[in-house]
Amino acid sequence: MGKDIFISYRREDGYLFAKALESELTGRGFSVFFDREDLHTGDVFPEKLRSAVEECRDFIAVCSPAYLGVSRRGVRRITDPGDWVRQELSSALTLGCRVLPVLTDPSAFPGRDELPGNIAALADVNYIEYSQDVTIDEFVPKLIPRLSPETIENSRRNLLLERVRGVSDEDTPNYNILVQRTAMSCTEKEINEKILPILSSQEEARVRFTAYYTAYTFFRRFHYHERVKGLVEEHCREFEDFKFSNVIMSQYYRFRFEDTTGEREDLARAIEYARRGAELIPGNSGVLLTYAELVAIALESGFREYRRQLSPAVEAVRRAMEMNKGYAKQFCIYGRLLFHCGREREAILEIKRAIDLENSENRDSFIRITQYYDYINQIKISSAYSRAKRLGAMSLALGALALALSLLALMGVGL
Repeated sequence: MGKDIFISYRREDGYLFAKALESELTGRGFSVFFDREDLHTGDVFPEKLRSAVEECRDFIAVCSPAYLGVSRRGVRRITDPGDWVRQELSSALTLGCRVLPVLTDPSAFPGRDELPGNIAALADVNYIEYSQDVTIDEFVPKLIPRLSPETIENSRRNLLLERVRGVSDEDTPNYNILVQRTAMSCTEKEINEKILPILSSQEEARVRFTAYYTAYTFFRRFHYHERVKGLVEEHCREFEDFKFSNVIMSQYYRFRFEDTTGEREDLARAIEYARRGAELIPGNSGVLLTYAELVAIALESGFREYRRQLSPAVEAVRRAMEMNKGYAKQFCIYGRLLFHCGREREAILEIKRAIDLENSENRDSFIRITQYYDYINQIKISSAYSRAKRLGAMSLALGALALALSLLALMGVGL
């Protein structure tokens, strides 16, 4: 497979700059052909170079003094028809590559009449000058906009692929956080055009799963429920042996529960996948909180059979809180569970603690704060209703007792 960028240079005085340029471009995700790296013993040198030029989009000519001019030995090699640099330039100009001369010396760019006929068109190309006053990492951002749009687009895809590869070990601590950061660095177009194609590539299974998890995380973050469900339904069987697939499946069934009429079976599956995930990944606070929150949702939905999971859910939150003491949402989940333990005052205090930890100036935090206040109100309303029911039951009992006493009194009078 060809490279997007071909770097042409003279070893005599252009190698160090060309090598630094290649390293910086490669580090930014660009696909670069550099002869010292890409030619192997036994290659037919000119043919290999010609083939590499034919496959590239952008041709960077490192114009050091000896590149087009006279070498230190007093020879002007560009005038030799067999000169490799001349053949590279001629091929690039003939094939219509985007040629980008980079001048490392202001005097290194001769006029048209000083160039051999088959590369004379080089004189008409706008060059970019490299100043010794800037570092290579400062120079490259000025060069990138001159590259072809396809090359720039490919560099972004390569960077994303490398990032996915770099976080593809699900046993890495905070694996889900690393995946989340990758997902949030993407646009929707990049998810669709660069991340999702990895799923059908020849990459290792762990890399493809991480791409799957990244796309899922993006769609979930923006509440694209239908995209999440479609993604999971298409790929879940392929990745069912990965531990974090339990997290994805749990959220899938949660969405089904929330987006339909609240089918109890969907919530049951969501809780079971979350419980399994918490067992397999006990050191991950996010997985523990997913399980705990789903148990809270079940109890809030009136599914009393989940009271038997109340203690494990409370314990899961406590373990998560030990791992990440400053995460606001976990205190809200803890408070919701405490309420179902009959500890109303503590429940409200924990939810208020979550409110205090959020940043109200942040949009997402503001939305969560609104939800936290809703939970406090729900707790207060539910508690008031329970007290009213108890008072009502007591009133009925007292009324019945009074009636019985009246009947007894009447019976006594009658006697």
